[in-house]
Amino acid sequence: MFIMGRTTYTPGDYNVICDRTGRKVKRSRCVKQWDGHIVLREHAEERHPQDSLPPGRASKPVEARSEASDKFLSAGDVTVDDL
Repeated sequence: MFIMGRTTYTPGDYNVICDRTGRKVKRSRCVKQWDGHIVLREHAEERHPQDSLPPGRASKPVEARSEASDKFLSAGDVTVDDL
């Protein structure tokens, strides 16, 4: 039997603080979640399926090229005929 705000002696059971609600409850009313938190059964969450996906294939690396050197034009290098 559980009375809010008061816990009674139960042989073989002990008090814990619920990591979700912060209330003092008996350990027998709690479960340990996948992330290690001890919470009341009614507040327990399942692990999301996206957390356990297999690693994806590595993408092919992009070929890197060195940057081209700068080319400066002098006066008269470009004529009207070049355009």
